[in-house]
Amino acid sequence: MFKGILDYCKGIFIRNKRESEAPEAPKQDKHVTRINQLKQELTSLTYGYNKSLAGLKADYNSKLTEYERYYQQYKDVFKQYTKKLASEHDVKDAEQALKPYEESLQEASEELDKVQGFKKEDTLNIINQIQELQDAYTNALAEEIQQTANKLQHQKQAYLKGVVSVGKAYQDAIDTDKVIERHLKEFGFNHNAKMAEMLGIKTEKAPVSLQHLTISDNEVNQALQGIQQYK
Repeated sequence: MFKGILDYCKGIFIRNKRESEAPEAPKQDKHVTRINQLKQELTSLTYGYNKSLAGLKADYNSKLTEYERYYQQYKDVFKQYTKKLASEHDVKDAEQALKPYEESLQEASEELDKVQGFKKEDTLNIINQIQELQDAYTNALAEEIQQTANKLQHQKQAYLKGVVSVGKAYQDAIDTDKVIERHLKEFGFNHNAKMAEMLGIKTEKAPVSLQHLTISDNEVNQALQGIQQYK
């Protein structure tokens, strides 16, 4: 007898444990998972490169400002030289003063171009991987869409049956009043039909109006665009 009680309690524990466990989420297709990973990699890569490029561009612009200042000085000296107001030695001194800024600007430009090239190369590499998977990826998405659409059709039918049930409940109240009225009338009594009115009052806060039960085209379009309003 004790063993029977123990087995019974054990059975309840196992059943309650199963009921409390959340169902596993459907496993995502490996191609969809990989594409999502690649998109995340692309986002992270772009963020990292853009951050580096922003610093390099700031450095380039700073060196460009310095270069332009010394280049303007060189132009001024050269202009004076053409007017015989400055010597050839003055021009060479201006050239020597300009040279380190010119070289520094060239190095900054090359570094900027190099990193932009790396960004382009890495970006195209990830995009190429995505494009190689596009057939299998879209097949997986198409299957998911088909399954979900079929499920929605079943849910639509269940929803409409629920709406029918709501409507029938109201109609039942009206019909019941009519039955009472018909039988009382047989014996010369009048009947003040109140059931439909009472039911209306008691379900006043229930979301059963056409506005509540209808899903608008706009709501469907937003949902198809991935705009989530309902959680």
